[in-house]
Amino acid sequence: MRASQASWPWRALLVAGSITLIGAVESPQPGGTPANAPPELTGGGGAATACVDSRLRWNHTGIRLESGHRYLIEAQGIWWDAGYRHGPGGGESATFFLGALERFRRVPKAPWFELICALDSRQDTAFRAGCRKEYDARENGELTCYANDVWIFYCNNTGKIEIKVRRIG
Repeated sequence: MRASQASWPWRALLVAGSITLIGAVESPQPGGTPANAPPELTGGGGAATACVDSRLRWNHTGIRLESGHRYLIEAQGIWWDAGYRHGPGGGESATFFLGALERFRRVPKAPWFELICALDSRQDTAFRAGCRKEYDARENGELTCYANDVWIFYCNNTGKIEIKVRRIG
């Protein structure tokens, strides 16, 4: 067997792994609204929903928030951090090992897998949303979300939750 033939499977795995990694960071959510057509959220009860995948480091919802308005964000569902089940409110460290890693979570003071939201994938705008949050938008931007975890450990996450966003003021 020639050397190029022997290395072929490894190259295929490397390419496949790279595609998986890119998809885990950048992919829009199925069923979400495209960014170029954000849903109309008005004070008259208009609402939008989006799926938040626990495996993605940033979930683009396609929901645009406008400065000066108040929004209600509600979340429900189950997602998994390896073998640990969590809702959007997150959970405490189940083992000594996880306790030792708490300071490395993206939002260290928030529980594991609590729903975290931000504007335009900017960590400086991140806020804890959990199961229910009233949020006053101080600037315009797309609502982006993630499960609170250590940046390098998203590969063992599974499950999705659904968020519903409604402008209330």
